[in-house]
Order: sequence, then structure tokens, then C-alpha cells
Amino acid sequence: MSGQTAVILAALITVALPILAAAILAGGDKTRLLYALLGAATFLVFEYLLRFPLLSLLSNESLSFILFSQTQPVLYPLALSLSAALFEEGGRYLALRFLVRRRAFEDGVAFGIGFGGVESIALVGLPLLSVLITKEDVSGAMVLISAAERVFTMVVHIAFSVMVLRGVEKKRVWEILAAFALHTVFNFIALALQVAGYPVYVSELFILGFMFFMLGYILYVRINILGHAEKGDAA
Repeated sequence: MSGQTAVILAALITVALPILAAAILAGGDKTRLLYALLGAATFLVFEYLLRFPLLSLLSNESLSFILFSQTQPVLYPLALSLSAALFEEGGRYLALRFLVRRRAFEDGVAFGIGFGGVESIALVGLPLLSVLITKEDVSGAMVLISAAERVFTMVVHIAFSVMVLRGVEKKRVWEILAAFALHTVFNFIALALQVAGYPVYVSELFILGFMFFMLGYILYVRINILGHAEKGDAA
């Protein structure tokens, strides 16, 4: 497959797929579509308006932070992972706690699609569209790997959104903390594998495996909800 063909396919995956998934899930439900947009807005606010500028400021202005990033190959990825979990799960909690009034399972999924979908578009989709315009020569294999990673990560974001939503709905703090802890572990291992110099496929296999783990959680929650509904109907 040529590089340009791979870019077109990857752009469709990273841009069109999240939009299509949100539209299909919402159907004619405007509230659910609104929650998908809210998920997208939450990511943009807490990452692009808050976390990224903060990290950029520290990287450019703080000598201690610069030295820390250059001399701590384990603690630095851990700090980045903790900050990502804090801002993203913190933002997710605030949005789901105070802005989402209807808390059905599908609403959590819609929020997660928006959250992970806009990340996919911003981090990979838009740069790929730029590559298409400039006709830059790129590796087709790497482009497709990046697109696949965004799909895997979107599933993870859906799972975290469902987890936090359940924590808010059931008033179970441990589920919110579990999302924070799992998010930290997920980011840290993926970053640590890159810093350690492992081939890219190793970190991608880890992300794929983690995605299946979180997909299992999503299915467990869905089956559990259906089971309770059937018991309620039988009663």
C-alpha cells in the first residue's frame, strides 16, 4: 500500500470513524449527541487549554523541570502519566458529575466516543489531512499503526467514561479512583516502553491488550445492566 493511500485510509479511521460512531449511537437522540460533544469539549479544555500549556510552560521556563525530564527516565514518564490521568479523569468527573443529568450506559459511551474521538482527530486525523494536502512522503505502515492506536485508545476512553459515570451515579468513589489508577498505569507503561527503546510494535501490542481488558469491562457492565433489567421485567 502506498503512503498516500495509507494516509487516506488512516484519515478516514481517525476522523470519520469517531463522528460516525457518535452519530450511530445517538440516532435521533439529541441529548446523547450533546453528551458526545460534551466529551469532546472536556478533552479539549482539560488537555489543550490546561495541561498542554502547563507542560509547555514548565518545559520552557523551569530549569528544575527540564533537568527532571532529562535525568529521570522512570519518574518523568510517571509524572506525565499522573498528570494525564489527573487532568483527563478530573475533567471527566467534573463533566459527568455536574453537566450530565441523564446517566444511562449509552450516555457514558457517547461521552467516551466524543472524548476519545476528538483526541483521535486532533492528534492524528488533522496532521494526516495536512500530509494529504502537502503530499509529504510518509511510511504507510507507521501511519496505519498510528490510526489503529487511536481506535484502541478510543475504546479505553469509552471504558473510563463508563467507569466514572457509574462511580458518579452509584456514589462509588472507588470506581472513579480506579479510572484514575488504570489511566496512570496505561499511560506509564506505554511511555516507559517507548523511553526504554522497545520496537513500536511492543507498545502497540500492550495498548491492544489493554484495550481488550477495558472492552471486557464495558461488556461486563452492559451485560450486568441487561441482567438487572430482565429481573425487573420478570418481577
